[in-house]
Amino acid sequence: MRILLCGINYAPDLVGVPKYNTELCEWLAERGHDVRVVTAPPYYPAWRVAPEHRLLWPRTQTRNGVTLTRVPIYVPKTPSGARRILHHASFALASAPSVIAQARRFRPQVMMAVAPSLVSAALVAFVARRLKIASWLHVQDFEIDAAFDLGLLKGGRLRKAMLKAEWRILTAFDRVSTISPQMVRRLVEKGVPVERVHEVRNWVDTEAIVPLPPEKTLRAEFGYGPDDVVALYAGTMSAKQGLDLVVEAARALETRAPQVKFLLCGEGPYRPTLDALMAGLTNVRIIGFQDEARFARLLSTADMHLMPQRAEAADLVLPSKLGGILASGRPVIAMAAPGTGLAEEVEGAGIVVPPGDAGALAHAISAFAVNPTLRYTLGCAARVMGQSKWNMDAVISAAHSELLCLGLSCSVSDDGCNRSRMPQEAEGIEALSSGRSEHAPRSSLSRRPNMQHLYVQFGCGWSAPSGWSNYDCSPSVRLERLPLIGRFLRINENRFPDAVRLGDIVKGLPIADGEAAGVYASHVLEHLSFKDFYLAIRNAKRLLRAGGIFRLVVPDLESRAKYYISQLEAGAALANCQFMRTTYLGAEERPRTFRERIRAELGNSKHLWMWDFPSISFSLSEAGFSDIRRCTFGDCNDAAFNLVEERSRFYWKPAQDSTLEFPECAVEARA
Repeated sequence: MRILLCGINYAPDLVGVPKYNTELCEWLAERGHDVRVVTAPPYYPAWRVAPEHRLLWPRTQTRNGVTLTRVPIYVPKTPSGARRILHHASFALASAPSVIAQARRFRPQVMMAVAPSLVSAALVAFVARRLKIASWLHVQDFEIDAAFDLGLLKGGRLRKAMLKAEWRILTAFDRVSTISPQMVRRLVEKGVPVERVHEVRNWVDTEAIVPLPPEKTLRAEFGYGPDDVVALYAGTMSAKQGLDLVVEAARALETRAPQVKFLLCGEGPYRPTLDALMAGLTNVRIIGFQDEARFARLLSTADMHLMPQRAEAADLVLPSKLGGILASGRPVIAMAAPGTGLAEEVEGAGIVVPPGDAGALAHAISAFAVNPTLRYTLGCAARVMGQSKWNMDAVISAAHSELLCLGLSCSVSDDGCNRSRMPQEAEGIEALSSGRSEHAPRSSLSRRPNMQHLYVQFGCGWSAPSGWSNYDCSPSVRLERLPLIGRFLRINENRFPDAVRLGDIVKGLPIADGEAAGVYASHVLEHLSFKDFYLAIRNAKRLLRAGGIFRLVVPDLESRAKYYISQLEAGAALANCQFMRTTYLGAEERPRTFRERIRAELGNSKHLWMWDFPSISFSLSEAGFSDIRRCTFGDCNDAAFNLVEERSRFYWKPAQDSTLEFPECAVEARA
């Protein structure tokens, strides 16, 4: 397949967006795709173009099978808000002739843009639309939100105008991907249709970055002894990182915990300020970026990793450094508010402290410093998380599949891909490139054949997200949906949302066979009898098209049974009560009054059959599903599931110890 990517960053820059642009393109080229890139000279994160890379006009080169066209740009020495705008605008203007020429001559099947820079992405969307080429935008961070929230830009009217322009650009692409479930939700909130949104997280090569013993790290080179505890920050040094908080924590621990040594590795516009802040400190060392050969050794040099972050940057970006941290098998201390993407990603692999609280950061570092067992335990969990959610081949392979589908869907369509029109029409590509005034023919862009997605949730309760067909068959819904009188009835404290439809998965939903792209059920199937469960999953299979995704969550019998046994062995006299309550298999008292009997009948809260992964995996296989696996919250490649899933449904906590958390039996399978 022919692919043209336009992105301001590319190798030999080492960190952040350049790394991922480069690895994606080279991965695709290795698998036989013809990949071309329009980019800028390397300048990041030092914000300086080296003399050997300075350009006056475009230059073409080949790097690892990828054809690059580099164009000259303006790079400010101190990237303020206004100068950043000029910087991105210069790339948009300089790249325009090359993008247009490549699109006309190379005739790619997919045109991709990476934000940053969103300004240049507008041209990619326009060119792709005019030439009937599939378009894909990958959003690494929300530039406009970040610029205003971090104080780089100011003004309510300016922000409103820029957000409107952002909406026009985002909705002009056939696919829009981003790097975390929270950012996926934000894309949908910004008006991107859910069927176009896709998650492509920033990956890590888990074979290159592995936990290393001390003798293979850089500890000896940097002068650290066996009793020193190294707290490492490795990444870009800019305002949004909150690195001043790390220096403040180092100052607080200089005499209180002298064994703690802070190592800061990176470059960026904030480094001069950082050098000034750490003047006089003896427990902080700052170094530049390490090359690829030393990077894995650097990550394993740490006893713990630090991820400071300003509160204003929450969910505007998921720091790309997290994948490498997890893969290195070291615990992490992250500054993040509860419920944010960073906090959820770190949970189970480290400690989360409030953003902006240097005292809490220092306390967490002290806690790790005196507890090597805790560091080891969380580090092992981090490695498992890195391998399961951030593996490079798995992430890019999933994106590759979507890329192939996108290119194929446009190549077989008579009138190009389905994309929203840019609100303002402009001259056609031929006129732009040759000076002629004729407009390119307008195609009908109001539909994408065979790409209309239906997503079905059954047993939805009060959860009825937009974009999903939500069904429930509880008696309460039946009564509320009665003609004439139903709208006056309220069985529970709240009525079911109007978006909830009456439908019973056991009897079959009113949906044609093979119509759904995805089906979801959370804490529903345990309320069915053993035989009804099999009817339900067979009907779910019938709804799905080939390759469609079925994700389900049920209470995990195995973890509850193991916890029950552990409580028995610990001498807990009432362990059975906890087990019966968490499985909902017993009844603490009979309903006696008429009201209690009605509520018990309509509530349908009892569990009729409990499941674990082996039994539910076997049952799904018997029903015809394939690619059956355990899943976790937010790890689905189809972004539509981010709208319906809730993290609390994927875990359970014992009543007597809310600090413990166990995963429920969450499973993904394909039709």
